[in-house]
Amino acid sequence: MQLLGLPTLQALFSMDGGLEPGQTVLLAGEPGIGKSTALTQLLNGQGVYCSAEEAYEQYMTRCRRLYLPPSTWFDGNEDFGALQWQGADIVVIDSIQTMHFNNIRGFPGDPLQMRSIGRACVENARFYRVPVILISQLQKDGDFAGRMELAHLVDTTLYLERDENRNIRARLGKNRYGPIDKTAIFSMGPTGLLPLEGKSM
Repeated sequence: MQLLGLPTLQALFSMDGGLEPGQTVLLAGEPGIGKSTALTQLLNGQGVYCSAEEAYEQYMTRCRRLYLPPSTWFDGNEDFGALQWQGADIVVIDSIQTMHFNNIRGFPGDPLQMRSIGRACVENARFYRVPVILISQLQKDGDFAGRMELAHLVDTTLYLERDENRNIRARLGKNRYGPIDKTAIFSMGPTGLLPLEGKSM
């Protein structure tokens, strides 16, 4: 599936340069590095943006700052079971540790909730053939917030990291749909991530 935004980032996901139907991606990075900005750019008004990290008004402010149309909004503070998968072009979960099922014990971020959310995303992605990108924070030890089994559930893991020049590097950890030796380098500007020509591989 070819999305409307950030083709340099899309090129990392598969041999075809886009997301495959049913592909699940775990996107990780330190707080504030630009994960939400990158995915707002990537969607460019397509699909469903599910967030409990911010209010709808904050999301709309980011869209206006980036001069992008909004995607369909789902309030991640609601029961995750109410999310409508059928007919979606793509679903973004921002972020997995803030989602919850009402009928499962525990609070958002608890291991049982995290496992349940992760499995539901993978199962629905495959059943409805819709790509899903899940955002996760990175801990100080470089591990995903939550359990590493999330990384084993998904098809692709993608890290956003700062390089020595304070630019943002997108690096694959695993990828069932393509090679993992490709990277993309971006700077962060007023209108979001800007690919640095000649820096991506």
